[in-house]
Amino acid sequence: INSEAENSTEKNENDPLSELLFINAVELQNQTDALIFPNSVDIWQKYLKILFGEIKEVQLDTKKEKLLTSKPDVVYLQNIVEYIYKLPALEMELYIWWNVVEELILHTTSDIRKLHSEYARKITKLEGGVSRSEYCTGCVNKLLGMAVSYSIAESDFVIYTRPKVVNMLNNIREAFNNLVRQTTWMDEGTKCSTLEKSLAMESLIGFPDWILEKGKLDRFYSGIQCNETTHLRNMMNVVQWKMDRKLRMFKTKDEFQWATAPTNVNAFHTFQSNAITVPIAILQYPFYDLGLEALNYGAIGTILGHELTHGFDDMGKQWWTNKTIHEYVNRTSCFINQYNGYYLPEISEYINGELTLGENIADNGGLREAFHAYQLYKDSFGKEPKLPGFEEYTHEQLLFISFGNLWCETQTMSSIRWAQQDTHSPGRIRLLGVLSNSPEFSDTFQCKRGSGMYPLKRCRIW
Repeated sequence: INSEAENSTEKNENDPLSELLFINAVELQNQTDALIFPNSVDIWQKYLKILFGEIKEVQLDTKKEKLLTSKPDVVYLQNIVEYIYKLPALEMELYIWWNVVEELILHTTSDIRKLHSEYARKITKLEGGVSRSEYCTGCVNKLLGMAVSYSIAESDFVIYTRPKVVNMLNNIREAFNNLVRQTTWMDEGTKCSTLEKSLAMESLIGFPDWILEKGKLDRFYSGIQCNETTHLRNMMNVVQWKMDRKLRMFKTKDEFQWATAPTNVNAFHTFQSNAITVPIAILQYPFYDLGLEALNYGAIGTILGHELTHGFDDMGKQWWTNKTIHEYVNRTSCFINQYNGYYLPEISEYINGELTLGENIADNGGLREAFHAYQLYKDSFGKEPKLPGFEEYTHEQLLFISFGNLWCETQTMSSIRWAQQDTHSPGRIRLLGVLSNSPEFSDTFQCKRGSGMYPLKRCRIW
């Protein structure tokens, strides 16, 4: 059944924005009925009524309410319905139960976990797995992330650290805006719209302030029933609570909700709300608080620039003019060809430049923005002291060294092979690809034109 689901549609090569579709449950049902004619099974309205049945805050008119989906998704749903309709009911029931068992099996005994780990290793070809205690810790963090965040949320962060990160992000935004003004491939109307969107972008830094307010955390989690002797029931209660909370927000406007728990070591761009989320967990070594701002800009600064740039890539250009889009696409082909040329000798394969395009563009833009943002920092606060032990390096060189340190990694053969499905290039390629495109890097280290880090042809969008 899994195989049938995965292979029910072909990979969609079209612009995802051009495939968006608004459709109500009745229209979807009519299209589905045509596939299983002369029979008809009322699926979609019934499903939505069950889904929202106990959510009193949402009154859903399934005949009028438009669902935001896409053409490929509708094809997928219809193909699955057509397949399931022909499937014996017992097989479908067993499939559903097996999915439940597989989801919950890691919460049972160590022997069962070991068996599942061996099975997963056969499927994914990846070694490893985590200990029971580490897995349980991860589950608590995943299900009750805001509660866990309370243990690391401090008022000192709000007073001292957040203003510094906000200032860095503002410098990166200003650097991006300056680069936009200098572009020759955007028309003036698109430039104005781009700058308007950049200025309107919200930032969520560290953790929500309400976490520190007395009683707010208890109110946030009100409705969850927990008992120290019933782990499985506790977990299911929390999952149900999270889903109910999402459904209750269906018709409420919460534009700048946190994209993740503050304990997540990552940063995010949320397209729907035009916001960047920077959890407190990533604002530490080796990403931040490295002693010099040159090092901070080379590490977390490039990540912030990366996330900001995501607001202006394939998923953020629907308001551009056709002329600008055409120029943009021409420039993306340079990146595709460049990264297609990177070879991974460990697995005898090349990088997929098309799959990794969006992340590669964000990487390139992020470093350039961070470099120029650091110049803005120096304009405001003056030159920093030398780094002890590294006195021979300029601060600009230290910025690039910090960026290089960010992508140091060791991978097994199986993890490299598995990473070929990722939209991110491997760390070594992310480093070489970005720096070889950077005139700031070659100028700083005085690379010879035509050398590996100063190629005759470079790719650039921002």
